[in-house]
Amino acid sequence: KFYNVKQGSSLTESDYPVVEVTDGYEEPVTWSIPSGTPINEAADIVSTAVKTKIADTTAPNLPDKIIVGNKNKLTSEEKTELKNRILEANKDKFPEGTEIKVGDNGDTIITYPDGSKDTIPGVKLVTEKSVTEKPEKPEKLEKPEKPSQTDSPESEQGSVKTGDTNEVYQWLILMILSASGLLLGVFRKKSSGKRDS
Repeated sequence: KFYNVKQGSSLTESDYPVVEVTDGYEEPVTWSIPSGTPINEAADIVSTAVKTKIADTTAPNLPDKIIVGNKNKLTSEEKTELKNRILEANKDKFPEGTEIKVGDNGDTIITYPDGSKDTIPGVKLVTEKSVTEKPEKPEKLEKPEKPSQTDSPESEQGSVKTGDTNEVYQWLILMILSASGLLLGVFRKKSSGKRDS
């Protein structure tokens, strides 16, 4: 860009120089050459111009946040991924020679070729993946022990019934034997009476 230099020069109007100003200088160009100071060439004007810093005129684009395992301790792979995303988001904005450094907590420092810097806090660039609690394993239910035959009510009832039946049988047998004994005694008496007669 070219500017007609008039302010503060000791030249006459017909001798005002035309100064070429490269990118990075404010518009309009300002300088601080005292009035009456001889100007030998345009470079004298440019050297006193106020030059802006790249960081003052550059607002970095923020990429989508990346998910990390520990937001306070990024791995080298996570840092590289974040750096590449920032470069991609600003490929048409950052001048050649721009450097990017990612800190352990995601804080990123962008250093431009003129030495000026921009800093992006890690909270704007990374997010920690949520840790879901593992569900507790359900306690194993103990299988109920199968009742043994001796312990089951049915077996107990069966044993009672069996015992009752046995006692009845024994009682019947005794009755039969007793009756048989009586009959046998009567029969013997009758037999002996017949013999006596």
